Amino acid sequence: MRRSSFAALPRAAIHYRLDDRQQLFANVTTNFRAPNEFALYDYYFGGEVVVQGTNALKNEYSVSQEIGYRFIGESLSASVTGFHYAFRNRQLATVIDRGGAQVNGTLNVGGQTSYGVDAEIDYRPIAGVSLYLSGEYLRARIDDDLPIGSDFLPTRGKRAVSSPTVQFGAGGLYDDGRFFGSIASKYVGRQYSTFINDESIKGYATLDLSIGVHLAEWLDGKRTDLRINAINVTDPHVLAGVQAVSTNARDVAGRGGTIITGNAPAYYVGSGAAVMGTLSRAF
Repeated sequence: MRRSSFAALPRAAIHYRLDDRQQLFANVTTNFRAPNEFALYDYYFGGEVVVQGTNALKNEYSVSQEIGYRFIGESLSASVTGFHYAFRNRQLATVIDRGGAQVNGTLNVGGQTSYGVDAEIDYRPIAGVSLYLSGEYLRARIDDDLPIGSDFLPTRGKRAVSSPTVQFGAGGLYDDGRFFGSIASKYVGRQYSTFINDESIKGYATLDLSIGVHLAEWLDGKRTDLRINAINVTDPHVLAGVQAVSTNARDVAGRGGTIITGNAPAYYVGSGAAVMGTLSRAF
């Protein structure tokens, strides 16, 4: 099977220097994405076709705008960016269950509009110490009702799947030339796993730690580091992401009055706590 795609992708960007440390910037870009290649071919399980390939999927096309402010100082750097993305024929790669076979698939979820704010700050109070903080607010909404059979699922205005409204990150680094370490934490807000928003996973937080020592001075001068990493030290038992989205988890009446049967989504289980040691050496 052969398929070709073409799209004009104009873009523009501008920035204005307020002084040597401050800058305003803005840009408008366009992007497109062809459907994943596995959508074009049949999938077999037990000698039978469980997913039939198609070349009817349309290319995804998006227009994005960003505007922001950036500050770069000797000990402090920060930026804040507002963004707006408009998608047409949004392509969503997922895993589809067909008679017990887990196969890759692509869904066309129609139009989607997203906007929000990103912010980050990096502070270096003294030599060898760096602190970092970031955050994001995202409003992502489905623009169209999703066609299901001969009816339409009432998804217009619902939140996009796998799109947490808020995310936060914080961390720190320390390195005095002999001892070093780091701390990193992350919070991810609630994520919906169905287009109708009748099932979701809760927000969750993780914490990773690392300590180490530079051994070069105690050996032959070549860089040698011993590091101990503690991953997910709080060991939250959470669902960490959506593996396979579903149109609706429960039965829902379509726009035309038919009952659209629900199907359960599938999830990724968050990793447990782990401690790992590494020894690295430059040659």
